[in-house]
Amino acid sequence: MSRSLAQAQEVHQSLHRLPTAIGATPGKFVFPEIGLTVPAQHMAKWWPFLPFAVTLARHSYGAVQCGADGRPVVSIAGLRLPVSTPQELHIVHEVFVEEIYRVEPGSVHVWEIGANTGFASLYFAHVLGATVTAFELFPELAARAEALLEANSTPGVKVHALGVARTAGELELEFFPESAGSNGLFGNHAPDRAGTARLAKVRLISVEEAFKLLESDANAKPIFAKIDCEGAEYQIVEALAETGLLKRLAGCVIELHETGGDPNQLVAHLVEAGFLVHRQPSFHQGTAMLWAARQA
Repeated sequence: MSRSLAQAQEVHQSLHRLPTAIGATPGKFVFPEIGLTVPAQHMAKWWPFLPFAVTLARHSYGAVQCGADGRPVVSIAGLRLPVSTPQELHIVHEVFVEEIYRVEPGSVHVWEIGANTGFASLYFAHVLGATVTAFELFPELAARAEALLEANSTPGVKVHALGVARTAGELELEFFPESAGSNGLFGNHAPDRAGTARLAKVRLISVEEAFKLLESDANAKPIFAKIDCEGAEYQIVEALAETGLLKRLAGCVIELHETGGDPNQLVAHLVEAGFLVHRQPSFHQGTAMLWAARQA
């Protein structure tokens, strides 16, 4: 048995999810229970993706195939989502399977602060029927989000290659491609950060200016904010509170991070603005999910 096939069998047995063995045909590895075939030349990069690929397929959430370039492509909710890193496949699972951002379908306009590569924008538009105004700090990720939205014929979503902050400006920040979803104003928060950083030039827009763009898109719909911006959430919520804009939101979901501010103060701003707040620890070290809704 080849070393690669032995490694495949080891992965198979450690997952305890596939009832039949992994086989190999000339030039290919075949995972029959999840309908996946991977050309041998791409197999080395696939090991980190297998646990989530199995979960998606085994529970009929979606399917994972090997794209022409060797990258995984997820088919879920009628969409095709190419992913470049295990972190991105995990984000697909969070957004489409766990539905951590679910709101009442079609009833709101979503203000997405931290669009990353566009998976949540797709979810809001296609699964929930919402319209979206999205902001992404890193231009490279904003471009990927726009391409993904276009490839999936997504209406009602605008992506701005701008970071939302207390004040406008321009910066040069480190960017780690291997953990792109963890990059932010205060560095990269991925505990298992890998790869080499490069410098990225970014532009910031003030909270007030971002709200003006958002309001023109919302067309009088209630505004729901999804804020996942790696520590910048504290200054954003504080600025929203100081300007009175926080009271104009219908609700929000925020990923809290250890860096950037005081979670208790952030919650206090939300309560003062009339929200009921629920906080839940995340599986990710140093983060928590926070939901804020208006009282019925």
